[in-house]
Amino acid sequence: MIECYCAATTNSRKVLMMLEECGLAYQRRLVDLAGGEQRSAAYLALNPAGAVPLIIDADGPGGEPMTLAQSFAICLYLAEKSGRLLPGETRLRAEVLQWSAFGASDLAACTTGLYLLSRPGDEQQRGLAIMRDRLTRYLAVLDAQLAGSDFVTGDFSMADILIYPTLLAPFVVEVLRSGRAFNRIENWLKRMAERPAIARGM
Repeated sequence: MIECYCAATTNSRKVLMMLEECGLAYQRRLVDLAGGEQRSAAYLALNPAGAVPLIIDADGPGGEPMTLAQSFAICLYLAEKSGRLLPGETRLRAEVLQWSAFGASDLAACTTGLYLLSRPGDEQQRGLAIMRDRLTRYLAVLDAQLAGSDFVTGDFSMADILIYPTLLAPFVVEVLRSGRAFNRIENWLKRMAERPAIARGM
């Protein structure tokens, strides 16, 4: 059985739809975002980013429980677990992953920005404050993930490549270096910059 921690959010709906389409048994665990449940110690122990959705699969790989956050990663996991909605043929699989990433990153970033800027009040300042706070929270999660490890998931992987350039933008560096120290991220950025292939890719 899969426990799905969710709320009335777009990303939660993506995972709930995947669970339904994949025919996997699950239970909904509604997270009270308005009441701040996502910031409780119990929830942060499951997802340090304090966000929904999140799944706990009691029958994960090797029969061991698996806890997973991030809607894109969850949907990919569910597709692979069920053998549905993700072709095995390389070309088709790559195309599905391309459009999945397009929805998870490009479209999602645009819709989030529009939502923040369309709220009443001083839209730009409010939107900037919300996004800076969110970025600071996510940087703290990444910094903690790098504890005792040279790279994001232990060994160098695609995850490092997908994150690295995002953190080089001047407005991101400004957040990274204002306020709290993110020493592990700073050291990771140096390690990444020293990789010859990374330097050639820049």
